[in-house]
Amino acid sequence: MTLRISSPSQGEILNRRHGRETGAGLEITVSGTCPVGAAVSVNGQPARVDGDGFRATVVLTRRETQVVAISGEDHDSALVFYDRLSFPRTR
Repeated sequence: MTLRISSPSQGEILNRRHGRETGAGLEITVSGTCPVGAAVSVNGQPARVDGDGFRATVVLTRRETQVVAISGEDHDSALVFYDRLSFPRTR
């Protein structure tokens, strides 16, 4: 099994509904699959690994953020977009 980010997806546009807004930005959860027992980091921070899956918290502070997961020589990435100015819409 290779390292793969399953959420968020490449090119996904994220807003307050996809995480928790803080003073620093949008806090999201990055998740994916990895070899059992692998040590994984996401954007330089250690991820929680459970079996063949990993989860990490990342704070989006810019409009575009490259989310990068690394385990040894293996890596995966997803470019995501933070829509900071989104607002509730009603019909």
